[in-house]
Amino acid sequence: MLEFLETDEVWLVGSFSGGRLALDAALEASDRVAGLILLAPAVSGAPSPEANDLEPHLVWLDSQIDRHVELGNLDEANRFETWL
Repeated sequence: MLEFLETDEVWLVGSFSGGRLALDAALEASDRVAGLILLAPAVSGAPSPEANDLEPHLVWLDSQIDRHVELGNLDEANRFETWL
């Protein structure tokens, strides 16, 4: 996109997975990125926490999200995701 727009430096903004993409882009083309604005970014290659490292209520919320995704009840999964 940077090539298509023929821009020099840009600020990248991203949240969650978009934050991961912004971080990856900044690492790949650091000379083209003036800065980053990130909100709770995921990080490529970061280890996932183990269940025993999490508070019990977080493990429960995560299990509810997985359960409702498997059931195809995405509204309910999103509700639990918001709580998480």
